[in-house]
Amino acid sequence: MRSLDGAVIAQAPTVILANGTGATALAQAAGLPLSSVRGQVTHLAPGSLPELPLVVCREAYMTPSSNGIVCVGATYDADGECALRASSQQENLEKIASILGLRAPQAPLAGRTGFRCVAPDRLPLVGALPNPGLAHRVERLRDVPRWPGLYGLLGYASRGLIWAPLAAELLASQLDGEPLPIESSLAAALDPARFLLKERRRAHG
Repeated sequence: MRSLDGAVIAQAPTVILANGTGATALAQAAGLPLSSVRGQVTHLAPGSLPELPLVVCREAYMTPSSNGIVCVGATYDADGECALRASSQQENLEKIASILGLRAPQAPLAGRTGFRCVAPDRLPLVGALPNPGLAHRVERLRDVPRWPGLYGLLGYASRGLIWAPLAAELLASQLDGEPLPIESSLAAALDPARFLLKERRRAHG
């Protein structure tokens, strides 16, 4: 890694990008098809909805009260607005009320907004990053040229808590040459080079 004046400020044999859409700020990852999806979570006071000892999750989710806050969410918006929106809060409340079979409660606007890193196929990117600058025909993932020592753990979308541990274990296994924790076909489905492979196949089809 170099500073703006070209001085080396860090170096390592292996670099793992795990910073969501921020990864595309790096030239070697700029071509990855990652997008940002807005998600607004609503914070409610205990008692605003029936108290449940477990997480409810379907079209929306609701958590049990923690530190005096019940979380309900989250929207899936194609914009970059950081501020809380009343319309997004109403959407959350209507969805969870429908799941619980209740009328949507009224509540003051409160919560937080975050942004998910999403790939076009809604699957994470786990593994060595492709080098699109080396142009030649490829037929299989193993033939796609890669940046040496550059890997990604990206694109968890709205399933980060579920994906992250498995993705990290998968990448660690790849780096150490150990047996994979999932079938090779599933690992291939998460390969960051899958998009470049499809592009090259179309170009030479």
